[in-house]
This record gives sequence, structure tokens and C-alpha cells, in this order.
Amino acid sequence: VTASNPVFLSRSDGHMVLVNDVALALAQVDASTPDPEGGVIERGEGGRPTGLLKDTAIALVRAVQPVPTFEQKEDHIKRAAAYALSNGVTMVHDMGIPTFTGQSLDLCMKDLWVYWNLAQRSELSTRVYACVPLDAAEELRAFIDEKGGWSHQSEMLSFGCVKDFYDGSLGSETALFHDPYASDAANTGIRIHDRDRLERSVRTAIRSDLQVILHAIGDKAVDEASEIIVRAAEKEAAAAAERGRERERERRPQRHRLEHVQHVKGKETLERLASANIVASVNPLHLLDDADMMLEKLGEMRSGAGRSYAFKSMLESNVSVVFGSDWPLVAPLDPLGGILAATDRVPPGHKGKAFVSEERITREQALAAVTGAASHASFTENLAGSLSEGARADFVVLDRDILTCTQRPSVLRVYINGKAVFEGGGEEE
Repeated sequence: VTASNPVFLSRSDGHMVLVNDVALALAQVDASTPDPEGGVIERGEGGRPTGLLKDTAIALVRAVQPVPTFEQKEDHIKRAAAYALSNGVTMVHDMGIPTFTGQSLDLCMKDLWVYWNLAQRSELSTRVYACVPLDAAEELRAFIDEKGGWSHQSEMLSFGCVKDFYDGSLGSETALFHDPYASDAANTGIRIHDRDRLERSVRTAIRSDLQVILHAIGDKAVDEASEIIVRAAEKEAAAAAERGRERERERRPQRHRLEHVQHVKGKETLERLASANIVASVNPLHLLDDADMMLEKLGEMRSGAGRSYAFKSMLESNVSVVFGSDWPLVAPLDPLGGILAATDRVPPGHKGKAFVSEERITREQALAAVTGAASHASFTENLAGSLSEGARADFVVLDRDILTCTQRPSVLRVYINGKAVFEGGGEEE
């Protein structure tokens, strides 16, 4: 089957793929093809590509892949939304498709139009906060101006965020660290973009009053990405003052985000995030997969308290912490499982023993990270995330109390705008 057909197999985190010779030939990738900036073509004898491509090198083959139709994307979204509801999710933050893997800006903006059309037809069953790539900041600003605001009138779709990637992933050994990997002394990871170019793009987004979201996993990536956001914001503030007019952004507070923040250098990093009001959007379920791998790739110190998956340290430093799943890549779409992972920190095979127990947080703190804090991070705190006066009646009925249970609850019913949109099996305990 594979001898005459192209094969493209992605690692779960999306930062490394394996392709066959047919796919390499279609993409015209051979021994003479140079590694792109921010990517690696793994090579064998004579420089011949082995088929393993990392980060921006993925774009070389992605460029020849078929693109789903508009109608197929609508179907994908509707099925994904139904799945989200079955897991008790009333709102998702869609980070969009990264351009560094070969997606065009035009296609990425079309994805926003797919959401808009579904909202127009009242066919969005979950609320969506939709992002586009950082390079599409000006196009998104034009879209916002054309639509006259930051959301669809149905309140089921909102937008205003742009995302890009600073580094790769731990599993692919492309996450960017200050010190080399314990498993590879010659490797500190990959910086996907040139820092100056990225800062210019961030400034453009801030000038357009958009929320900037940067993927950052390694400790050096977290430091450099947060420094770029702070520096860009300061430069834009100074430029606005020179122009002698108020920034329209005053009506939309700066709430920029770093996605993942898996590893940090120490307390100084957390203090920078807190002082700059940069949200840390973290993934507790990743911890369960990464625990043993961290020890192998980083060693005990960098895997320990205050350094990796440092949820308690973040909260104690007054960092705004939000929980996400990273679905459909690394982890399942399971906020309830994420709550248990953050509070118990017990990976499979660890016989009930917490991994770095010092970083466990309370159930109340974890619940806030998937409700109120998540809404605040998407500028929807007046709409969702709490059962309060003026908010919409979005809530979930579980079969047991998430604050005291020892096993993951099951979802019995889900309500959006006070209407039941999902009915599961089972009964309340």
C-alpha cells in the first residue's frame, strides 16, 4: 500500500512527522534540501532524508497535502463540538492551524469564516473563541472592523486572538532550554522564528488591539517569549504616546498568553509573567504523559518543584493560570480529568505516588482554572465562566462532586443559555 502512496504520520504533539519516500518525492525533498529556519530534516547516509521532519520542516511536505473543503470543515467542527459537549465542555479556545507547518494565511482566515457561517445558521453547539496565526493580525483586524466587534451576535463565537510558536516540544527534543538536554548534550532545542521578526509581528498585533498567544514549552522559550511580549507592549505604548493620541486598546485590556509554560527557569520567570499580566495556559494532562520522559530528558532538578508543571508556584506568584487540553493533539478533551491530574499528579504506573507533590493544587483552584480564569483569558468573563448575575446559564451536571470525588465524574447533562444541549447516561450519586 505505501510503496506507491504518500504517507504522513504525525507525532501526537504535531512537532514531528514521519513521511515515506513517495511523500518526499512529491515535495521534492532530497539530500540537497537545506534545513529550514526553525526546523530539522533528519538525515542518514549521504545526507539523504530519513523521513523524519521536525517543526518548520513539516511545511515542506504539508504543502503538497490535499486541503479539506469548506463543507468538510463545517462537518468536522460540528462533530468536534458534539464531542466537546459529551465531555462537559461548554466553550473551547481554538488556537487554529499553525502557519509554520505549511498552512497558508488564506486558509487559516477561511477557518474563521467557517465558524462565522455556522454561527450565522445557529449551528454552533458550543461557544468558540477562535484564533488565527500571528501573521494574519492585519487580516483579523480588518475582519473585526467589518463585523463591528469582537463576536457574533449569537454570542456563540468570539475572536480577537493571534497565535504563533516560539519553540517545539519536549518529546521531539525541540523545546528550547537554557541548558542542553540530559539525553543529548549537544541539543538545547529549536527557536522556530527569528526573535526580531517575531517581535515586529507581536507589535503589529498589539497595535491592532489583539491578544497575542505564543506557544512556549522550554524554560528559555518561556523567558524569551514573555520578554518579547513585554518589550513589544512597551514599545507600542511609547509609540502611541509619541503620536499624541489615546490607544483604542484602553477599552480592551492586555491579556496576552503563553501556551503550555511547561518548564520555567525559576521564580523570576513567574514574577515577570505576573507583573506583565501574561496568562499561563497550561495542560495538566500532559504531566501524566511527560513525568517519566522529563526525568530522562531533563534530569531530576529541572523536572522538580518550581521548574516543571509548576502550577502551585505559579498561583503563589500571582500568575493567572488557565487549564487547557491541547486536544486533538497530545491529550484528550477532558477538563474533568485535567482537574484530577493537577490536584493528584499521579501518572500511570506510579502506584498512587504523586509526581512532585509540592506542586499539587486544590480542587477549588483547579476548578477555577477551567471556568472563571478560562473565561477571563478569552475576554468572556461577563458571558460565561461563572453562575452570576448577568452571565449566561452555561453549566454542567455531574454524577458526583468534583471537589471531593476520588474518581473522574461522568457528565449527566450540559446546559448552554439555560437549555439542555447534551443528555448523558447515569444518575447523580
